[in-house]
Amino acid sequence: MRPFLLFALLSLALAAPEEVAKEGVSRWLKGELSPRVEELFQASPEEAARLLSRYALFPPPPQGLSVNLDRPKVEGSRVSFPAALGEEVGEVVVVLEGERVQRVYFRPEGLGLPAYLLTPLAGGGFLLLTLFWTLLLLQPTPFRAWAQEALGLLRTYRGLYLFANLFLYGLFALGALLAYRMPDLGRALQVLFGGALETLGLGEAVGKGVPVLAGAIFHWNFSQGLFLTGLLPAL
Repeated sequence: MRPFLLFALLSLALAAPEEVAKEGVSRWLKGELSPRVEELFQASPEEAARLLSRYALFPPPPQGLSVNLDRPKVEGSRVSFPAALGEEVGEVVVVLEGERVQRVYFRPEGLGLPAYLLTPLAGGGFLLLTLFWTLLLLQPTPFRAWAQEALGLLRTYRGLYLFANLFLYGLFALGALLAYRMPDLGRALQVLFGGALETLGLGEAVGKGVPVLAGAIFHWNFSQGLFLTGLLPAL
């Protein structure tokens, strides 16, 4: 009798993360975990910081999102469920802390980083590629000529370049000042920023070392920034 009881308790313990995650997703889909946007604008500064943190941890589920709760996938403290938003497929990810739901979000397929970018081999490859590019810049190569041409364009449009950078880094400075004057809001913004990095997969790259993180950031900036939002719209 005792072995059977121990086996039953062990089975319940193993199933606990999935059940906790299922309950969390159900509550998230019902809107019980996510604050409403109007609450953020109507709240006091102190309350707004708390709501912003909660908004980052539990962003509202997209309208029309369907989740298959019968196929959980457990990976450490994360439990994911297949999900679909119209024709767009993806997964709903639940981050657990013990038996408490820490975060729930929907991640479309293809949004995260490829798994091979998070390996030491990829980090070493990016380091070698960086050294190779540096060598090309120091030698009389077409790559160096292109870089000099780009610098020439910056000199031609120096005013626009300086204005764009001063405006951008001015916003950074303003954010730092607000975080200093309002620590709760600063922590809330950190949670929001960290949640965005985790959704993209960059959060996992942080613990893989500097070369891996640098390669992952370069991949994201090149593929999603330069290529998709810069080159393709300009064609």
